[in-house]
Amino acid sequence: MKKVFLIAVIVLVTAIFIFNKKEEKDSIIPENKIVEDRGVFISYLEFNSNLRGKSETEQKIKIIEMINNLKEKKFNLILLQVRPFSDAIYNSKIFPLSATISGKEGKEMGYDLLSYFIDVAHRNKIKIHAWINPYRIRSDTNASSISKLNPAYKWIKDGSNNVQIKSGIYYNPASTEVLNLIIKGVSELVNNYDIDGLLYDDYFYPNKTIDLENYKIYQKEGGKLTLKEYRYQNINNLIKETYLAIKKINKDVLFGISPAGNIENNKNNLYLNIDYLLESSYLDYVMPQIYFGFNNSNKPYIKTVNEWKELIKNPNIKFYVALAPYKIGKTDKYAGSGKDEWINSTDILKRQIEYLRTTNASFSLFRYDYLFNESKYQKNTLIELNNMYSIFNY
Repeated sequence: MKKVFLIAVIVLVTAIFIFNKKEEKDSIIPENKIVEDRGVFISYLEFNSNLRGKSETEQKIKIIEMINNLKEKKFNLILLQVRPFSDAIYNSKIFPLSATISGKEGKEMGYDLLSYFIDVAHRNKIKIHAWINPYRIRSDTNASSISKLNPAYKWIKDGSNNVQIKSGIYYNPASTEVLNLIIKGVSELVNNYDIDGLLYDDYFYPNKTIDLENYKIYQKEGGKLTLKEYRYQNINNLIKETYLAIKKINKDVLFGISPAGNIENNKNNLYLNIDYLLESSYLDYVMPQIYFGFNNSNKPYIKTVNEWKELIKNPNIKFYVALAPYKIGKTDKYAGSGKDEWINSTDILKRQIEYLRTTNASFSLFRYDYLFNESKYQKNTLIELNNMYSIFNY
């Protein structure tokens, strides 16, 4: 009897050993593969189409479905738009709850949507980067939907130049009060939520008039910077103070920006001094929106990726690229001779990601609905997406 028992123990131990070895082998990433972040942007437009106006239970079911979809396709990063319009999709003492999830700005909900999103994502080993539009209050000039709980409300009512209503409603990047408000909001997020990172996208200087009053005062007080240099300095201060505020609270939370893909436009219209920032120590990653095809005669994909890669002088700044599934099957009207590329090709995203792997870059796709909402599909969308998914093999 003892002999039989001993044999049984040996067989069991051997089986466990073989199983563990198999698990260890299966978990090893092949040596020729790059460990990459595969991200998806989830914007306020997804909130409108998937969550807005639904009950707590319905929203939670939808969030689980969205994250399961991402996990099934082997994505591991979500860029979640937590503050699209001087509002919040979370419990904030600074910004009102966003109408994009509640139906009306400031309307209370029975649970904290961001906490739930983070919990479900982390259980599925997907990271969450909180995506913020620091200066945008509204995309149009209608201020009637801005609630009294919104910090912009008082400034608009008082006629303060902290806010400008012109082709949209925006905070003034030259205002110290605005900077303090943004940093206070960032600190609240990092203090209260287990986010893995924080991202600003390409909404920097909204126009060329918003800060002229501030610049005149600056000159009268003896300031010597040109207007362009002055604007660079304002955005540099935003980036620097954001980075320092995040790291003061949690050094493990990453900070990145996702600028427009056109480098010259960043410098000349959005006043983002990208050369300075990519050699500074105030960014963990940069994610330019390179929404261009290979045959784009104005901004060809490979050339543009290489130009951005070469700008990164600080080796500690990671390189990501935002890609454009929203262009699948459509005319790219600003692409010159390459305007029909997204109609005639079915493997653009696959080839773009394969090229990024040669540069050790990660990527994120704009946006969720163009991957999983069939109402957004063009005739070649599924072929294009399946070709891309075919290289998500680890």
